[in-house]
Amino acid sequence: MEVIINIYIKLMRRAYLMFFLFIGAFCLSGFVQLPGYKVSIEDGKVILSISRRITDREIKELESKYELYGLPFKSWLNGTTAQECLKYGWNLESEKEDWLVLSRTVESIGDLSVVEKKLLLAKGHESGEDLFPLGVFRNEFGFNSVRQYSAVVTTGKGATLFLEGYKNAADVRIAGSFTQWEKNALPMKSSAEGWYIDLTIAPGKYFYKFLVDGNWVLHKDNLNKENDGKGNINSVLYVPNHVFRLDGFQKASRVFVAGSFNGWSSSNAAMRKINHSWELPVFLPEGTQTYRFVADGNWMEDPANKNKLRNEYGEFNSCVSIGKPYVFRLDGFQNAKQVILVGSFNGWRDHELFLEPRNNGWEITYVPGSGNHEYYYLVDGFRVGRKPSDAEPVKSSEPLNFQEVVGGNYTFILKGYKNARCVYLSGSFNNWSESGFPMKRVNDEWQMKMYLPAGKQTYKFIVDGKWIIDPANKLWEGNEHHTKNSVLWFGVD
Repeated sequence: MEVIINIYIKLMRRAYLMFFLFIGAFCLSGFVQLPGYKVSIEDGKVILSISRRITDREIKELESKYELYGLPFKSWLNGTTAQECLKYGWNLESEKEDWLVLSRTVESIGDLSVVEKKLLLAKGHESGEDLFPLGVFRNEFGFNSVRQYSAVVTTGKGATLFLEGYKNAADVRIAGSFTQWEKNALPMKSSAEGWYIDLTIAPGKYFYKFLVDGNWVLHKDNLNKENDGKGNINSVLYVPNHVFRLDGFQKASRVFVAGSFNGWSSSNAAMRKINHSWELPVFLPEGTQTYRFVADGNWMEDPANKNKLRNEYGEFNSCVSIGKPYVFRLDGFQNAKQVILVGSFNGWRDHELFLEPRNNGWEITYVPGSGNHEYYYLVDGFRVGRKPSDAEPVKSSEPLNFQEVVGGNYTFILKGYKNARCVYLSGSFNNWSESGFPMKRVNDEWQMKMYLPAGKQTYKFIVDGKWIIDPANKLWEGNEHHTKNSVLWFGVD
């Protein structure tokens, strides 16, 4: 009996040993996933360590817990630079084989007893150049997306915002791009369920946050959030200037609007069923926008809108125009059968804008919207544009684009160079057009009036084919060509 017991004990020991060896091998083989990120506070800095094995679920968790929406984590993990991190308000501490380590400073403001609050308050707002950063403008298409409809209620004159909770707060304010952030923060009114404010602001896109007893608070019920390019996550408000409406289709389960304003996405702009119709209030930028409704996967024109433009499938898209109409005219070509206008204002689509014969030429009335536009004509399939001169910065045997500035609001001036044959202007506001926009000589200086949206703009002059920065502007930054671009902040106090 004793022998049997000893054998049993030995077998059990072997079983336990094999079990722990198996668990160890299981862990070492990577089947036990370590946390994909770490957040800590060290020496007055937030340290964010991200594993190169982080999962999509963990990225969503990281974004939600610390409100780090809009950070390109995947791109950073595939290879990043210190400059790319700085754009979002972070410093690149180190790049290890398995981990990427980032940091940013912590401000001693509010209750910093927990890491989450330290991270959320790590960067304040300034009334200045972060008002409308590069690539983020007032005239971007968008619509409000909320958890509960009472959170954001828009009208023709502005919007009413409701912040739920914070009943014990002594002072609640709203600050944003419409108040120069803290400088002119607006007090909110208390209610039984929270705080509210009526805003009288023009249609457009706005950034904002709440200040609750001095602490920055995002609008939790507003799903629209953006990184401003300096590490700040802001709530986004759209004050609409148009309402898409489709009557009927009560049996449809889902209806969307798709158009030139959202890349023709069939699942991006969901409409809401209201009484006997489907509706979606939106902000549309100036210009002519084409669109269709998508009801349960079926595409259709807007039956209530008679304004239409032909599409590439030989059918028609409905269209809506906002802004002043402009007459495009091409002289001559009386014997042509067909003339089509193609430009930056309609996405260079060559099947949409057909001109009509008018008084020894061809014309079309169209709303391009404010901007620095380039375009050409297709006459019976052949491209017609302006002929390049000997002084053009880009040599080409092909016709160059016509150019037209609509809604010009800023005049660029280059003094001197009175002996130059030609001077052109090129920058972020005209997609760095290689041929540039020609400037006009006025006495001893060169001038060009352009349309600039509010925000950061970069530019250069092209003097007799040579690219130079603005000698009268001390602001500049490096570019990918290892040279300099002049920098201008427009529409920012």
